[in-house]
Amino acid sequence: MGKFDILCNEINDVCKSLQEEEKEEITDLKAFKAYSYIKNMYLDDVGDALLFCASMNLINTYVKQENSKLGYRFKTEFSYLISICANVGIQDMKIYLDKESRNKLLLVQFGKLQFSFHNVPLTNELLELSNGILETEFEWDGIRKQQCANTIFDMAKNNKDRRCFKTFRGKDLERKINSLVNKFEQGKIGFEY
Repeated sequence: MGKFDILCNEINDVCKSLQEEEKEEITDLKAFKAYSYIKNMYLDDVGDALLFCASMNLINTYVKQENSKLGYRFKTEFSYLISICANVGIQDMKIYLDKESRNKLLLVQFGKLQFSFHNVPLTNELLELSNGILETEFEWDGIRKQQCANTIFDMAKNNKDRRCFKTFRGKDLERKINSLVNKFEQGKIGFEY
């Protein structure tokens, strides 16, 4: 078992242990940081895809809070993940998309670690891209990832294994994120920068 598999199992075990705890609160700053990763990161390997899904999970949790400054439009970003998986291919992850259900369920799995997202916008392009890369059968693990979204995000962000650390423009990802977060903290930019 490689380092990445061990990490995914650790994240999954931590999620299980936090199921009975109070749901983690997401700050505006943490949500902005996760949103910035989604909007700027290049998906090159499975570690990048894990951070992408952890970021999406955190934002999905954040939009349900009263203090949220975002809506559900962020879910359109899933087209990027599916596009990369279809065109480039990312090993060691599985994707299931229930196109028929009214909830439009997307499941992404890394080893034992599973993310589920409901009401994912399905464009014709996305449906066409998804043909051939999707798993045909999936069973939800029953572990609520929104319960511990901060923890998952931090563990995925701190992972150094199987990540490229680049923006989609080939720049240093962490430098870009830190610059955006600094501007956000100063009130110079908001979520729709």
